Amino acid sequence: MLVTSRAILEIAGEHVFEVPPLALPDVSDTTPARSDGRSDAVQLFMERMHERGLRPELDAASSKQLAEICIQLDGLPLAIELAVPWLRVISPGELLARLSHRLPLLDSGPRDAPDRQRTMRATIAWSHALLSPEDQALVRRCAVFIGGFPIDAVKTVTGIDTTDQELMAQLGHLVDHSLIRKMPAPPGHPEWTPPRLTFMETIREYAWEQLVRAGEDVETRNRHAAWCQSIAEDAVRARIGLDSERSSFTDRLAAERHNARAACEWHEAQGDIAAAMTLASTLWPLWLEHGEVGEGSAHLKRLLRHPEGTANARLAARAKVVLGQLEQALGEMTEAERVTREALPVLEALRDDRSLGVAFTTLGLVELVHGDYLEAVGLLERSLASFRAAGDIRAGSWSLRHLSSVAHGQGDIDGYERLARLGLDIVGETGHPLDLARLGSNLAQAAVIRGKLADATSQFDVVLARYRQANDRWGEADALQRLGVIAYLNDLPTRAEDLFAQSERLLRKVGDP
Repeated sequence: MLVTSRAILEIAGEHVFEVPPLALPDVSDTTPARSDGRSDAVQLFMERMHERGLRPELDAASSKQLAEICIQLDGLPLAIELAVPWLRVISPGELLARLSHRLPLLDSGPRDAPDRQRTMRATIAWSHALLSPEDQALVRRCAVFIGGFPIDAVKTVTGIDTTDQELMAQLGHLVDHSLIRKMPAPPGHPEWTPPRLTFMETIREYAWEQLVRAGEDVETRNRHAAWCQSIAEDAVRARIGLDSERSSFTDRLAAERHNARAACEWHEAQGDIAAAMTLASTLWPLWLEHGEVGEGSAHLKRLLRHPEGTANARLAARAKVVLGQLEQALGEMTEAERVTREALPVLEALRDDRSLGVAFTTLGLVELVHGDYLEAVGLLERSLASFRAAGDIRAGSWSLRHLSSVAHGQGDIDGYERLARLGLDIVGETGHPLDLARLGSNLAQAAVIRGKLADATSQFDVVLARYRQANDRWGEADALQRLGVIAYLNDLPTRAEDLFAQSERLLRKVGDP
């Protein structure tokens, strides 16, 4: 017997075959409208368009828009059926722009369909109404999460008063009813630890409406923002410490980037500029190490321009130190120097040695770019002294890495290698992969300069793997480019061209600073 159901029946002898949403296209493919069966969602979209006499000329841009529409609709056949009629009056681009609020658009199904299948809202509401009040509360409060959520955060953020065992049973029930689903790990990555769950965005939008209607949105968003702050603080402690869990904390922050972004926006929308600035400044591992430099810079600039942005001198000074790092990473040296020097008097008065260490590092890097090696050495030595005064030995390895780069600029290859090795001695073989990658890159480049291309290749292979482990996409692109140079020097033009192309694609994806 074959039975279709929105939920597992939980009867003896039952064999479950999950019917997932339609396969989604790859938005990097600019020809998703080809009829080769590659994307089931786009195929259905095109078929329904043709049934309605809609045969638009699709170029690369509009084809990509159709792909993005299908992704926004979660590959749900009913959502696609309800979206297609809008293309009689608006373009694919206009439809895509309106899908930030999907449910009001998806409300004109066939007249001969059952009422619950004539609109997306009615379809979801029908399933939602069959839940217990406790499950309904859990669904709507989980809607505060953006981009998925770890299981261990649910109780903290939702405020649900239940035991861990009962909560797990509730979550399992919602998964069985297809209202939330287990989030797969990215390709090539291990399973999420802890496991992550996620909504289809169409369902999350409905759940969010229920959260607002219940009057629980403000309290839930405040708990969510507090949780994001704690995740960011854990990541910072991990990045400046030598504990054994440093990588897991920084990886976890990267996984919560969408949640962190939403929390920043929430604080700002509520007018709590101090909380917004505290969170945005604490997110520096995300901004700097995961390709979010431009976003972090724009956010901090906006907060510092706010009338209350400089009300708390300490918060403003620390925000300027982070902003200086971001501007330096973006190549905006004049702005990096300006905002960093503005912060120095406050930090010196507070005797905030660690922030001073970061500030002097930024200023030293600015002078390094300007070619003033004497000034750069003086500033970087002050950064090293400040980190040591703060007891942050690991951050001292950053200063040594930059002093190594100064030696390189001065043509002192022995110093280039020696200072990088000193940094590696501090970090240790089990150190954070990003520190190991950056210091290792200096050593590998020294091997290139000495003509030891085989050694340099093997060293840069390790550097590349560590950048990927740290999810530093800019570092990954740099390592690929340097490997391309070595391949060219080894008279391997095809290999060099492939590596340069990989680097270029990655930089286009994340934004070349």
